[in-house]
Amino acid sequence: MKVFNRFAGGAALALMLSGAINAQDNSQAARPDKGVMHCFLFTPQTNVTEAQWQDFFKATSELPKQIPGLTQVWYGELRRPFPVLMFGEGASEARQKLRAGAESVEANVRQVVRNWGVCMAFSSADAFAGYADNPAHRAWEQVYSKVRQSPTSTFDIVTK
Repeated sequence: MKVFNRFAGGAALALMLSGAINAQDNSQAARPDKGVMHCFLFTPQTNVTEAQWQDFFKATSELPKQIPGLTQVWYGELRRPFPVLMFGEGASEARQKLRAGAESVEANVRQVVRNWGVCMAFSSADAFAGYADNPAHRAWEQVYSKVRQSPTSTFDIVTK
C-alpha cells in the first residue's frame, strides 16, 4: 500500500507540474492542457562525474528546441526518494499466484530507490508517439545512460 501511496503522490506531483492543478489560478484548475506528460524516475549511477551531470542537464534542457511537440521538461532530485520493489527469480510464478487469488507469496525481492526524475510535456499524443524515434532523443539517451542505472520507473499521464 505504501508503494501505491507514493506512486499516487508522484502522479499528483506530475499533474501539478503540468499545470493541471494550479493553486494560483483556480479558473484553470479543472481544465488541464491536452497532451501527454511523460515522467520517469531513476537511480543515478554511483560514479557520475560533475561533467556528466552538466551534460545531462544541458542535453535535457535543449530537448524542447529539438523535438517537435515537446513543450517543456523538468528534471531534478526528488524531494522524497521513491522506493521501488524489484522482483527477481520466480517473480512470474508469484504474480500468477497473486492474480489467482493468493493473499501472499514468497518471492526474491530487492528494493531500489529512485531519487531523480524527469517529466516531459508533449502537446499531443502524436507528438509523444514520434519522440522515441527522433534522432535528438537517441542522442539524448547516450548522455542520459551515463547518469542513470537501468531500469527506470516510467509513467505517462494523458489528458483529454
